[in-house]
Amino acid sequence: MPHAGPPEGKSALSHSVQMLPGRPVTKEDMVYETVQVEGAGNQSTVSLPTYDGGKPYHGPVAPSKKEAEMAAAKLACSQLKSVVDQLEEEHKAKKAKKNAEGLA
Repeated sequence: MPHAGPPEGKSALSHSVQMLPGRPVTKEDMVYETVQVEGAGNQSTVSLPTYDGGKPYHGPVAPSKKEAEMAAAKLACSQLKSVVDQLEEEHKAKKAKKNAEGLA
């Protein structure tokens, strides 16, 4: 069975968006818009209406809609990485503390 590895693209963005407000993700949390670029393919923009005022993340042009959405998601993940990494560290510390208290 192949190793799945860390999530990428839309899955990684979904995880990141979940960390931002600290709750499960809803379909309103991530909005994708894709347009056809004549002679070039598709370009997607993902916005996060419930975070950062819905700032748009414009991905590069890609051959298919699916690839364009993945590219926009990867871009958003890379730009949110430092914020999400900090939130994950805080979450891990909180969980470790709770586990330690449970053992005491």
